[in-house]
Amino acid sequence: MMMKRMATGELPETSAGRKYKRLARFVRSDSFETWVGLGILVNCLTLGVEVNGMVEEQAPWVLVFTAFCEHFFTLLFLVEFTLKVIFVGWIVYVPCASRTELQMEACWNLLDAFFVWVTGVFVVWIAPLASLDVSQLRIFTAVRAIRLLRLVRVVRKMPQFSEAYLLIRGLSDSMRTLFWTVLVIFFITYIFAIFGIVIYSVTIKEAYEDALQGKYSGQSSMADLEMLWDATGGVDRMMYTLIQVLTLDSWTGISRPMEYVCPGCWLYFFLYIILAAIVFLNLVTAVIVENALENSKADEDAQLMLKEELNKKLFKTFQQLFLQMDDDDDGTLTADEFDVAFNTPDVARKLKLLNFKREECVELFHLLDEGDGCLTLEEFFYGLQQMKGEASAKEVYVLSKIVERIWHFLLQFAQEADQDSTALFDALGVEKPPDREGSVYKRSQEATKLEMARKDPDSPLYISPRHIVSPRQQKQADLQLQSLSFPQMTTQIQGLLSYFDGISKNLNAQMDSMSTRLAVVEENSASSHTLMHQLLAPTSSEPKLQASAGQSLGRCCAT
Repeated sequence: MMMKRMATGELPETSAGRKYKRLARFVRSDSFETWVGLGILVNCLTLGVEVNGMVEEQAPWVLVFTAFCEHFFTLLFLVEFTLKVIFVGWIVYVPCASRTELQMEACWNLLDAFFVWVTGVFVVWIAPLASLDVSQLRIFTAVRAIRLLRLVRVVRKMPQFSEAYLLIRGLSDSMRTLFWTVLVIFFITYIFAIFGIVIYSVTIKEAYEDALQGKYSGQSSMADLEMLWDATGGVDRMMYTLIQVLTLDSWTGISRPMEYVCPGCWLYFFLYIILAAIVFLNLVTAVIVENALENSKADEDAQLMLKEELNKKLFKTFQQLFLQMDDDDDGTLTADEFDVAFNTPDVARKLKLLNFKREECVELFHLLDEGDGCLTLEEFFYGLQQMKGEASAKEVYVLSKIVERIWHFLLQFAQEADQDSTALFDALGVEKPPDREGSVYKRSQEATKLEMARKDPDSPLYISPRHIVSPRQQKQADLQLQSLSFPQMTTQIQGLLSYFDGISKNLNAQMDSMSTRLAVVEENSASSHTLMHQLLAPTSSEPKLQASAGQSLGRCCAT
């Protein structure tokens, strides 16, 4: 079992960790790494004072202080190593026992243990007791400064050190690029050094030998020739000179004296600067920047994958909760199943962890329901997830735009209704009622006050209602209004739009029907008026005309 956990990279719990759980949690925590990192930082500061004593004389108290710090930090890091082995396990120091993503950390732990035992315990304690000469091993004491890299573990988890961690990570990610940069620069410099020796070093050597024999008749002095021969007398010397040229460090102090011995050598140095210093190093900078951008994009992809994994785990949790609540296993939840689910302790505990109470189950079900009287797994998961999360800026903006559209729709609807009512009253020949006083908002406030006065038993306007809303029902109604999720509010707003659209269409249809009937009434009234004149006229005594007038008058009456 332990080997299986080692293979998966998990840190097994040791027997001491099970016995002293509080101390084990501290050793495994980030706080422990922070304190150890601070100890390493202070040790590096005292190490600088100690190393400085190798070349400068120091006061006796400084030597005593550095010796005390040497023993103190050796003991401190040995205690840290022992605590890790006891409460975390030896597996953290074995790279092959961890999974791939933890092997690098195990390698660093192993290197850290090497510094503790070799540069600390052996050099400081064991070697002096055994009377061994450790003067040559003192160089390893300075290597302990590399342990400062352990601070990266601490700063990467602190937001205030995010910029420092980005710089350190950028440096570590660029190590491969830096390695190939050094290699390519070496070959470029090597090739130029070969050409420089063939073209210029031979001439400089001849001039220097002539100057030694007194045969040189050029403009260069003996000191310049000696300097040029030291700078170009061999492949290694020529490469060192070209590195000085690469860094643009006073390279004219070499090229100008060389110009008197080898005319045109400035072109050689110019080509090397263009190729190595300008073109190649700028290409290296571009590659490093590109790698940094790719790493930044990889971080964004990692965050996206982490969010997707979190959503998958959350969906699995809600799926298990949904299956526990679904008694008939039909893939949907009814209101009765939702209410009965609170009787199950496990389900009730999970719903309480989501901040949903038993008395809110009815409102919660209606909020999640899309109108079909049952809940699917998607409705259940999406609704609860939206209720637990905060409204995003996008959702608030979309909701504000929908409310704005509803407001414009209501204004247009009120304007068209006013125009239609005016036309209707004009067609009927009835005077239009006067406009109401005040705004709609003010009238609604007055109506609300009047309604509250009618519900107050102490008010003279009190009217005993047949049904009084209890405080619990009012609280549930307020809770339902406050707990509206964005999809539910969107659905209700869309239903409100459809409702107003239906009212508008119905009113327009009624107005069209009324206009048609008014036109028929006016036409029949005109026809009746004409026939009455014909009946009353003397010429209307013919029986046929009277019959026709009677039929027309009957139709008008029927209409």
